[in-house]
Amino acid sequence: MKLLYPKQEEGIVDGLRSVPGLGIWATKTGKHLIQLPRNLEYIEPALRQRLVGAPFKLDVPQSHTTSIDFSRIHGLQLYGYQTAGVERMLSQGGSGHLWWACGTGKTIAGIVWAEQWEGDTIILCRKNNIYGYRRTYQRFCDSRPYCLIEENKEPFDDYLLRVKDRRVLITTWAALPRVLKEFAPRMRLKTGSVVFDEIHIAKDYRRYCSVMQPDGQTVWVGKGNTSYHAEQLSRLVPYRLATSATPLANVRIDLWSPLDLIHPDEWGTWAQFAKRYCNAYMGEYGLIVRDRERGYSCTNELNKRLDQVVHRVSDAEAKADLPPVYWEVVFIPGELQNRAMSFATELKMSAKLKNHKAYALEVGLMMAASRKLRWLVDRAQEAVDSRQKWVFFCGRRQEAERLRDELQGTYKDVPVWLVHSEHGTMQQHQEWVEAYGNAPGAAFFVGTWQSIGESLDGLQCSHCLVFTRLPYTPREIEQGIGRGDRIGRTHALRVLLPIAEGTKDDHVVSILLPKTEDVTDIVSGTRLTSFADKLAGMDDQEAADLFISSLAKVEDDDGD
Repeated sequence: MKLLYPKQEEGIVDGLRSVPGLGIWATKTGKHLIQLPRNLEYIEPALRQRLVGAPFKLDVPQSHTTSIDFSRIHGLQLYGYQTAGVERMLSQGGSGHLWWACGTGKTIAGIVWAEQWEGDTIILCRKNNIYGYRRTYQRFCDSRPYCLIEENKEPFDDYLLRVKDRRVLITTWAALPRVLKEFAPRMRLKTGSVVFDEIHIAKDYRRYCSVMQPDGQTVWVGKGNTSYHAEQLSRLVPYRLATSATPLANVRIDLWSPLDLIHPDEWGTWAQFAKRYCNAYMGEYGLIVRDRERGYSCTNELNKRLDQVVHRVSDAEAKADLPPVYWEVVFIPGELQNRAMSFATELKMSAKLKNHKAYALEVGLMMAASRKLRWLVDRAQEAVDSRQKWVFFCGRRQEAERLRDELQGTYKDVPVWLVHSEHGTMQQHQEWVEAYGNAPGAAFFVGTWQSIGESLDGLQCSHCLVFTRLPYTPREIEQGIGRGDRIGRTHALRVLLPIAEGTKDDHVVSILLPKTEDVTDIVSGTRLTSFADKLAGMDDQEAADLFISSLAKVEDDDGD
């Protein structure tokens, strides 16, 4: 069946299927399946009359009750926006997206939503987040989940025998192929649900590739990536929920896969989506999707359609009662930078690699980070003097270890915790976060963005978040700040971004600014807007002054 997309934003259609989005399913003698859109304003009047006036038997899907059933949930008090978000999902057929800012309770909302269905539930999340889901289930819910982690020695068959009624499987995105093969076939998923936590992990729109057969025929086969396996799981269940603080990971085409996973086939193919909303065009070797000079297309229309399936909670709305967040972008001149460490071996290696330009940029950023090392250690004296807790986001494991060693050598009485993929287990990481939060006086928490940025909870006790290396994408910035700017924060928070002048940092700034503008066109948020303003050079010193004055006010209020 041909998928319909308007040729122009005013609305002229060229097929028999509606504009993607929730709508009313209609059947005609069982031969054709047509989805009438909720908003018919995009359809040409003549065709609109033909569709609506046709002798179709309208079969409107029965929506779940719009009120939350707390029969399997006890002692949990939701915020107003959490209740509104879950009820919004229930009222529109059960499936949808929660685009909520970091630290606003997406885990709790996902569990409450999952407990509304009779069938079994599969929750996909990052490895560190498994412990948060497990703690929440143990505290508030009757359901007892099976967590696919190393510490769990119970065979899944024993769990199925022990839990007869409703089963919940909490697993990682990395284990998705195993889940589809070993666990999903033994679960009641025909009436079940799936929660895609941090759904932007499955943003890759290239799920299939063409393979030439011996007879010369071409067939399409699955690539076996995360997005492909997520699609297989999505089609096993009738109810799907996506949660993310950064649904638009980098560029607009990244939206197609998450949208398609929650409402399969309703957004067309990725190529149709790209032509409609990404201003894609055919080049010499195929479809050109990411041509920034051409810009995007039909942004207003896309936002209108997203409003039908997305519940949004901005950072300002969720945390209106929290103390402010201030940005400080510091451009470090050459005379204040220390001498860069030698990366001669890495530079020679980069020249031999196929993607040598990307690797050379990475080496350049490592050199820039090494030039800021002494400046960072000296700046940390502020935390010692003010008895503050600081978090340092590093780009690579070697950078984190080097900074840890320098901090420990300079401030011998201040505890320093180090977190990265090869240092401690996930459970130990969470225990170190708790120890960091309970430490009296100044403390430092150092780690790579990959280990801290999207999973660890409990860093809202921090006074300052330092990005020792400027990330490539706005998503990394948003998620990183979300570790500290969460519900429960009781004092002002500063975000410090040091940029070494005359290094590759300048190049990343030029890349990051237009990406931030692209994201804020679709995902509104005060964090990224203020971040772009600061990168553009607006009131850098004012941010620091405001932070210091507000911090003094908080300390006066506390009686310190």
